[in-house]
Amino acid sequence: MLLLLACSGGPESAEKEDSGEPIPSAYEVQWSTAPDPLVAGQEGQFSLQITDQDGRPIDDLQQSHQRMVHAIFISSDLEDFQHLHQEDYGDITADNLRNASFSFPITAKLATEYRIAFDYAHRNKYQHTEAGMTVEGEPAALESPRLEPVNVAEDRGLRAELSWEVEPIVGYEASWTVHITEVESGAEVTNLVQWLGADAHAVTTDAAISAIGHTHAWFPGMDNAPPGHDMPHQYPGPDIPFHYSFSVAGSQKVWVQLAREDAPDDPYLFPFVFSVAP
Repeated sequence: MLLLLACSGGPESAEKEDSGEPIPSAYEVQWSTAPDPLVAGQEGQFSLQITDQDGRPIDDLQQSHQRMVHAIFISSDLEDFQHLHQEDYGDITADNLRNASFSFPITAKLATEYRIAFDYAHRNKYQHTEAGMTVEGEPAALESPRLEPVNVAEDRGLRAELSWEVEPIVGYEASWTVHITEVESGAEVTNLVQWLGADAHAVTTDAAISAIGHTHAWFPGMDNAPPGHDMPHQYPGPDIPFHYSFSVAGSQKVWVQLAREDAPDDPYLFPFVFSVAP
């Protein structure tokens, strides 16, 4: 189940379903922060609304991977990554759904430009919209991303190692596996559980943050799975496979998120850096 960079068409036309209901040909995400702009290291509030090209709220959004909207924030130096949802902080209300409006707290770590990716679903189609956001204050981001290759990452006592079965080449489906072990003992981890309806999530981008992608632990037939479908739990560990087609050559960073039985709502985060061949 792959959430691609451009899922919406242009504003000049709208399809119609068999029922005659119009399908938006383009989607807009209107967003704001309080304070405006956000200040690095200080908690603020992020609010968003999804509309059609004429400003009408999309009042029949579908839940995708147990959330109405996935908001992904990536700092210009690729050091701050956040994957946030309103449901992590409070219930979704009827007004939220009617107005396609959602909000949640956010603490941006760095003063810099951020790229935001919004992933959501409507009329059985995945949608992806992006925006830019400025954060002020201190500390400042690095002048440029750190792009030395990284295939081993650690978080809260777990180690993840990325290995390739099919190397990443632009336009071809690559495949990789993440192997999870305990840092201290080296024991393989076998009690992973699903987080947000998948055995693992992976968000990837190029160094310029021009092509953000969001995919999940691979299983046969996942490309045809509709929004709202929870993927089967197939990988309790230690190995989790992924498949993905990269659209941009050069350095890439991927953040893998997964959860363990003793903390199912507190995912681990493992960043990796590698190069995609042209």
